[in-house]
Amino acid sequence: MKGSSPATAAPQTQAQAGAAASSSTSTEQVQAQEVTVGKGASATPGSSVSVLYVGKLQDGTVFDSSAAHNNQPLTFTLGSQGLIAGFQIGVNGMKERR
Repeated sequence: MKGSSPATAAPQTQAQAGAAASSSTSTEQVQAQEVTVGKGASATPGSSVSVLYVGKLQDGTVFDSSAAHNNQPLTFTLGSQGLIAGFQIGVNGMKERR
């Protein structure tokens, strides 16, 4: 998180995102699962965070993961544009691992 080195911010976080669509409307659902719950500062908009993740659809299909990127954590500023909603919603409030 802000002021933390990216490699220690929340490296054991697994975020899952899914979307379900009906014939007339779309309902988005985001589920996040923390594999290791931190005890440090909470991630808030503007925090620099770093996560290991698995992104899944509701049917269990993996659409992206840190494993597919040589287990490199994804580092981003919470609240910045350009990321799927699942990261913005799922990581917000997670705590830093110390």
